[in-house]
Amino acid sequence: MFRCIARTTVTVLCLMCGLCRGQQDVPDSAIYATFFRQVAQLKSGATVLLNGRNSGLVQPSVPESMGLTDGETEILHALATNCDAKTRTLDEAVRPAIFEARLQLIESADKPARVRLVQQRLNDIENRRNQIVRVCIDELARAFGDERFEVVQAYIWSRKNADFFPPIPK
Repeated sequence: MFRCIARTTVTVLCLMCGLCRGQQDVPDSAIYATFFRQVAQLKSGATVLLNGRNSGLVQPSVPESMGLTDGETEILHALATNCDAKTRTLDEAVRPAIFEARLQLIESADKPARVRLVQQRLNDIENRRNQIVRVCIDELARAFGDERFEVVQAYIWSRKNADFFPPIPK
């Protein structure tokens, strides 16, 4: 009996681990959108201020952080800037629609059909945003090739719960 429970537990944990590992290869649009935004806004070499005072830290460049060549850095920056501009444009264009949809959700909480319609509208907007980011990811993968794209992907996954470009000492 104990062996059966232990074997079942180990099997379930292995399956869960396998599923999690399999999902690591699937690009997460939110993480990539944040990464692209930070790359687009990165001002390398800038002094980092803390409470208005020089902290003794500087903002690193993409090559310093990720080990990319100058050519790869130019490609990444161009794609990141393009992606960030497109997502910002979408965000600005749909912001009033999102606000209106949320107000309608509050007003029609007791009308399930109306709630589903509004939620579908919000989901469509989010799907459009994710599609923009996925296109940018695909362009980056094509431009870099499989091997170099894996370097970028590994960097993103290693930093996904932190700042992508943390300050470094001068």
